[in-house]
Amino acid sequence: MKKNNKKEGNKIYGYTAPELHKWNGWIKVGESKRPNTIERIIEQGREAKLIKIVVIDGIFAQTITGEWFSDRDVRNVLERAGYRVDQEWVEASEEIVRRAISSLINKEEFHRDRPYDFKPRKEQEDFINYTSKYFLSPSHPLKKFLWNAKMRFGKTCTTYWLSEKMKFKRVLVTTFKPAVSKSWFDDLNLHNDFVDWKYIDNSYTNEERKKILNSDAKVVCFISLQDLLGSTESEVKEKNKIIHNTEWDLVVFDEYHFGAWRDKTSFLFNKDKDVEEKQFQTDDENKDESEIEEINAIAKESENIEKQIFNIKNKYKLYLSGTPYRAIGSGEFPNEAILDWTYEDEQRAKALHASEGSKSQYADLPSIHFYTYSLLPKLKKEIGQQGNDKFLLNEFFSANKNSKGNYIKPFSFKYHNQVLEWLKTICLEVSPLSIEDIKKGAKDPIMPFGGSAKLKDGSIFSLQQKLLHTIWLLPNVSSCEAMYNLLKANASYFPRCKIVRAYGDHCGCGADAIEPVCEAIGSDGTITTTITLTCGKLTTGVTIKEWSGILMLSDCTSAEKYMQAAFRVQSPWRDKTKKILKNECYVIDFSPNRTLMQIKNYSVDLNSDTNKELDHKRTSTEKISDFLEYTTIHHFDGHYITKLNPDNLIQTAILGTTTSNLAKRFRDHRLINLSNDIIHLINADDKIKKILDKIDVFRKHGDYKISDMENDVIIIDKPDPTPTGPKGPDGNSTYTPEQLAELKAKKEAQKRLAGARQLMKDKIGAFLCTLPVFMYINKFREEKLEDVIEFIEPDLFEKVSGLSISDFKLLKDKGFFDITMMDDTVLLFRVLEEPSLQYLGIVRNADREWGLFSATIKREDVEEIKKELLKD
Repeated sequence: MKKNNKKEGNKIYGYTAPELHKWNGWIKVGESKRPNTIERIIEQGREAKLIKIVVIDGIFAQTITGEWFSDRDVRNVLERAGYRVDQEWVEASEEIVRRAISSLINKEEFHRDRPYDFKPRKEQEDFINYTSKYFLSPSHPLKKFLWNAKMRFGKTCTTYWLSEKMKFKRVLVTTFKPAVSKSWFDDLNLHNDFVDWKYIDNSYTNEERKKILNSDAKVVCFISLQDLLGSTESEVKEKNKIIHNTEWDLVVFDEYHFGAWRDKTSFLFNKDKDVEEKQFQTDDENKDESEIEEINAIAKESENIEKQIFNIKNKYKLYLSGTPYRAIGSGEFPNEAILDWTYEDEQRAKALHASEGSKSQYADLPSIHFYTYSLLPKLKKEIGQQGNDKFLLNEFFSANKNSKGNYIKPFSFKYHNQVLEWLKTICLEVSPLSIEDIKKGAKDPIMPFGGSAKLKDGSIFSLQQKLLHTIWLLPNVSSCEAMYNLLKANASYFPRCKIVRAYGDHCGCGADAIEPVCEAIGSDGTITTTITLTCGKLTTGVTIKEWSGILMLSDCTSAEKYMQAAFRVQSPWRDKTKKILKNECYVIDFSPNRTLMQIKNYSVDLNSDTNKELDHKRTSTEKISDFLEYTTIHHFDGHYITKLNPDNLIQTAILGTTTSNLAKRFRDHRLINLSNDIIHLINADDKIKKILDKIDVFRKHGDYKISDMENDVIIIDKPDPTPTGPKGPDGNSTYTPEQLAELKAKKEAQKRLAGARQLMKDKIGAFLCTLPVFMYINKFREEKLEDVIEFIEPDLFEKVSGLSISDFKLLKDKGFFDITMMDDTVLLFRVLEEPSLQYLGIVRNADREWGLFSATIKREDVEEIKKELLKD
């Protein structure tokens, strides 16, 4: 026994406090020298009058060889074993805490329970077998391999099984995302297949790491690249020399898509430093400021290390990512060194095993659905944005600055009124439709936090009911703060919802950022609602099972970041009884062009066919079809909501509309002018009546007569009669019989006129719908459409439309068409038409203009418009 040890006489105690919601299910582990530790427990929090349940009533903290230990030592043992520790609280059972104390007393190694005993799935076995054969084949001298496998594939366990198959003893795992260390630790220490492996990380001292790595034990060492790269200009960190002096059987690069670390860290693991010479790029778009600083620091440190060219010896290298766009696109890996497991593969396997019910290993993998919105054109106009569906989110959600360029506190949005209008719209407190759409009888689409729809089976679908816990991805910290303040000021839109600030100094980095979210959600996420605000944290390499939706509120154009963030909400969620609580998850975006291009890129670019048993290379449309077989994409273009298919997905991605919606635009009431002045013209000119009578419509309109419209307009324009006579018993003024008859006649006239107007709209709309056919089959695409109709192809026009040239000129000259709207609609048609013409071998002269309805536009201007549309 040590003398004069300040811990001498220690007793370890533990208690629970069910009333403390945060610590429900945790044990407070403390120490006391008092003979009766209960006295010490009672003293703690006496004023709070908490009910404490003592589970460990004083165990002497002395080892079998006489040394004394502390409560901190107990917590350290448990934390190293993977149990969560917060201050003096441990998320573990009484039995586990007692076992940890016993391991210290008996100077034994503490082993946590290993509840996992599942075996590799077929696709995991395929990855293991193929990769091991590739590594061992003499025909493949480049011993590096890429697993392009989305989250939930089980990359960590599969890597460990590969290591077992190849009889590895030294595995180094490194990444720029330290938060993933938990999954590497858990899979190794919770699975019965890996009992004889030892896991070490930066919680081990240098001496402890040396001792373990110099032993015969099979070792997995986890180290972040931040730690590995950190050094002085002259030498590696002392504690990391053992890493460089060890020959590793396998080096694993996890989250390979993250940042640009792969460009300048390759020299650490390549004997030939010229193997990869790429420029280090810091892509700071959409990152938390603290993360930007971290990556900039890493870039600087990596330059220092490169001067020394410290080579970490390795036999094989394995790269892991769910979104390795750059690696595949750059040809960094040959096709035979890539294996795919995409969202489509996962959902296809889920469908194949559906008969197994909830016992299937795929059953709890939610399907992902996209809702894209082109919201409120007036908001774009008010903040000076142009373009068809272009919505600059970074600008829209930017925070206020003063004249010196500094943010004004408390933070608020630069376009406060417009963002508030947006907030009301997504809650359906304000309709996203225009007044004209509402007058026409259009129904509001389903919004993220408002509205519902009746499904074919009679059930009611509501996004709001699905989105209990969401993450909102904003441009930067100031935008997050402004959104936090806006949500707090308008709390009535999200009653009882907790707002989590997962950005800046409001939370830690990596795994530490998860804690506030879990605390807000609580032990039962079905009875709480949360919104997590972030500008980068928690969007890759982490799992919050209760998240079911993400709102994309920044102009993130990086394909890796976008899909990584999107897949955060696809984590399985089961309750304690193993019941599946989440079958679908949702991505909500307000930059439709960007979203659809990302979906196209994911389903096409990351689906390489390298491990597909197919007789032919699949086309882009076929790959998108595979993706859409297991998801849906609903697009609201400001007027209509459309479920997209492979063809109109690409059309919408480029143009912001589809051919079906373009057809609707040719019927759009905004193209047609039916003011009272036009009605007077109709009644004053029999020629116009005859023209309209030529146009057949299939809709039933009753016995409306065009000749009655003039009288109806006159009746409606008369002022309402003035009430006369004494007030009735109900206090309202009374009308004479004559006045009542006058009011009745006015209502009937309004009804007739409304029906007649609709008849006129349908007739003129039916005519306008013949224009796309005429435009497609005539050859003169550089001329104004009105000139083609009147002077170049009049006979063809009459055959297609059923109207004569004089009929057309009369309707045009009398102002029946909105010329500006007609020009815009014809331009959309021309752009949509071009790919089909190229397919047919019809190529426009690059120097020629494009003909609109009443104007022409230069080809270079068309290309600029298309570039603008494609920017998102």
